Amino acid sequence: RTAGAVKDLGAGPFEKIEGTVVSFDKHNRAMTVKDDGGKTETFALGDHLVVDSGINVESGRGYDPHKGYQVRVTYTRSGDKSTAVFVRSRQ
Repeated sequence: RTAGAVKDLGAGPFEKIEGTVVSFDKHNRAMTVKDDGGKTETFALGDHLVVDSGINVESGRGYDPHKGYQVRVTYTRSGDKSTAVFVRSRQ
């Protein structure tokens, strides 16, 4: 693979979770993911989100994940709020 672009995801620290999308709130731009251990985490999907769909890499502004998508989310945490900065999404 060859990188087509490079984007700074911020200073971190970063955390990761892999799992299945259980819900997506389009109005609030929030996605909830459940990992294999049953833990759920809700992420804000901000304007700086980058999404790798396996076919292309794009801005997360138009990302519309559906229930059942398999995802790996890289995120930052501030207090009790988690914000996704990179999502690898497989339908």
